[in-house]
Amino acid sequence: MPALGSHDFQCVSFLIPRLALLEIERRYNETADAKAIDKLRKHRLAMYAVREILFLKDLGVMEFLPNLDLHTLESFSRIAGEKFTDAWIRREISNYLQPGKTNASQDDKPVIFATCDLMNALAASAEGLDVFFFSRSQELDHYPYISAEKAAELIIDLAVSLGHIEIGAWKYDGMWSGKTLIDWKNDSVRATKMPSNPAQTG
Repeated sequence: MPALGSHDFQCVSFLIPRLALLEIERRYNETADAKAIDKLRKHRLAMYAVREILFLKDLGVMEFLPNLDLHTLESFSRIAGEKFTDAWIRREISNYLQPGKTNASQDDKPVIFATCDLMNALAASAEGLDVFFFSRSQELDHYPYISAEKAAELIIDLAVSLGHIEIGAWKYDGMWSGKTLIDWKNDSVRATKMPSNPAQTG
């Protein structure tokens, strides 16, 4: 999301469901019977999601939905990780939009549910929510020319999403032991030059 640029969000406000943040936190802390490589992937994606939330917060275009009662939080925690997680998050949004509720943050603006999960989008539409579906782009073997700034942002996003990437003689780490909150907020990656391969001898 930071790769889109702050200018793209001047006329848009983002409302983040409390249950969505709780699910992100759960995925990061999840340790039960997961392979080491799967744990690391979940850690990366959870940190990346929080990074996007912090990006929107710094722009002043994001706020969370109202606080939930303790019973709802406890009930959600019991089913978290199951197939009903999306349904609970949609219900939180639907409850927020119920007629008669005072939600000052709406300011008579339309609220649109955004997701890149097709089934989640279809279910939300069936439940009466206005939906914006982000279709995931297909893998390409080439990309159109982009500016140096966009290329740098792409390297950062890929390094964080994949853990690390290698470009030419350089390795870019998106996660490392000791990476701080400031590093995340500043979109820091660690670049190291890889040793050259020794010349092969016959």
